[in-house]
Amino acid sequence: MVEQRARAYLKEAELTLDSAEAIFKRAKRTGKQLWSKVVKEAYDAMENCAMAALASKRARIPRYHPAKVASFISQFELEGSEIADILTEWLVRRSRAHYVDFNETGRLRTPFEEFDEGDASEALKDCRKVRVCGEARGEVNYHPIN
Repeated sequence: MVEQRARAYLKEAELTLDSAEAIFKRAKRTGKQLWSKVVKEAYDAMENCAMAALASKRARIPRYHPAKVASFISQFELEGSEIADILTEWLVRRSRAHYVDFNETGRLRTPFEEFDEGDASEALKDCRKVRVCGEARGEVNYHPIN
């Protein structure tokens, strides 16, 4: 059951990354401002990889995004690591990829105006770095998603 849950998270991460890459290609091909969609999908893939590792350790999977990231970083003692920095940065930026909202100065922010091709490319690159394989015995390996 534990291994099945971890594998399901990894499969979801793979499919979500595939989706992010397809959206990226479409944005390049059509010129549509789909970069925030790439960022959203890439972050979701990163988070699913982290949840796979937690599942493999039989850890409780939190419901809320900040708690998920914090739990992963804590459980695997990743404070101060590149992986922790990547997850924390994209966690902060993810809400801007989802919601139309006003910023602190009252300016309307829309996801399609918040992100550009460079941001999308960086999110995909970081997602490949964060590839986390959690196995039933609790090993965590980082390697690029192919």
